[in-house]
Amino acid sequence: MFTNHAAQNDTKRTIIKSHMKMTMIESIRRW
Repeated sequence: MFTNHAAQNDTKRTIIKSHMKMTMIESIRRW
């Protein structure tokens, strides 16, 4: 249970990281 929760958090973090990267690329392109 705990391991699964940790894995979920890790996935969330990865998604947020990739999302931030995409946003940065988008803003740079727009800029």
